[in-house]
Parts: sequence; structure tokens; C-alpha cells
Amino acid sequence: MSPEARAARAAFDAAAPVLHDELRGSVSGRELLELGWDDDIEAAAQLDADTAVPLLHDGAFTAVAGSALQTRSREQIW
Repeated sequence: MSPEARAARAAFDAAAPVLHDELRGSVSGRELLELGWDDDIEAAAQLDADTAVPLLHDGAFTAVAGSALQTRSREQIW
């Protein structure tokens, strides 16, 4: 894992318990709040809400889902 990926993961891990509040406090989050779209922020803050994730492999994104996702380690995805 690259140093940049480790830094991004550490930042996410620190924010995860209060992700909704962190997103609401961002510039984009405040813009959404001004428009009355807190529901969009709440949706963006949901962890493990989807059954598939995009994975960049050889320059193209592919969906990884179900058992294929479960067999990959967190290190492989990051």
C-alpha cells in the first residue's frame, strides 16, 4: 500500500465514527445543507450500504461484489 493510501485510510478510519458530521462540516456538505439536502449527506455517510464496489484494475473500473469482494483482503482493495 502506498503512503498516500495509508494516509487516506487513516483519515477515513478516524472520521468513520462521526462521518455524517464530518461530511456536514465540509464545504460541499454546507452547500448541500443550505439547499436542504441533508438526506443526501446521510446517504453518503452510510457505511457498507452497497453490495459492490468499483475496483480499478489495468486502467478500467470493474464491479466487485458478493463472494469476490469477501475473498479480497482490505489491503487488496486499498
